[in-house]
Amino acid sequence: MTVLRPAARFNAPWLFPVVAFVAVVLVLAGIVALSSRIGANDLPPEAPAFTAPAALGLPPRYTVKQAAGGAITVVEDPVPGQGAPGTRELRPGAASAIEVLHPVALADIRPGDIVGVIGVPNGVRNFSIRTVVIYPAGTAMKDGAALSAAGFAGHESAVDPADRVVMTAPVRQNRDGALTLDGPLGAVSLQLKSPGAIYRIGPGTASDLHPGDRVAVVGEDGAVTAILVQPLR
Repeated sequence: MTVLRPAARFNAPWLFPVVAFVAVVLVLAGIVALSSRIGANDLPPEAPAFTAPAALGLPPRYTVKQAAGGAITVVEDPVPGQGAPGTRELRPGAASAIEVLHPVALADIRPGDIVGVIGVPNGVRNFSIRTVVIYPAGTAMKDGAALSAAGFAGHESAVDPADRVVMTAPVRQNRDGALTLDGPLGAVSLQLKSPGAIYRIGPGTASDLHPGDRVAVVGEDGAVTAILVQPLR
């Protein structure tokens, strides 16, 4: 005789908690992976490496040694490893444009002036401001830059060849040295606590050159077309 017995029941009360735990772990892992992927897409792009504005080519620069009788003797800037600097005689003619960086006070920067902010890159992704140049009234800006009538931006005669114009903009306001400039992307605040020098560039003559002055010269001997004079301070 055949005896039929009911199938044995699977009785493992510990299994359900294990399965539940594994399910929860998988769900949490999926949430973390998904949030990481979404968060990565929301992150802003990494900032590019800091690059200082490129310095434009500079005309020959000198220091005035002697100026008398229409003849001007200038000394070349020394170059390491090239011995004593040489001298050059300048005889600007009637057609030579001479411009002077006239020292002015901070309060002389007025709304409506177009200024060039001159500085050098420093180690904190910024610039150390050394000079502010005020351009003549009516100077037009082109491609974010301005030049004088003789073609100078104002930094060409500086002792340090690393000096460059880092911003050119019209002045909106001058409140005790706190300038507001109309920059290309909107208002720019500039606090001039102790700038190296402030100049208003304007026309001059050969009589404005004195020993110790800095000059930038455009043109060869006998055909000097322009001179920028930075007076000795």
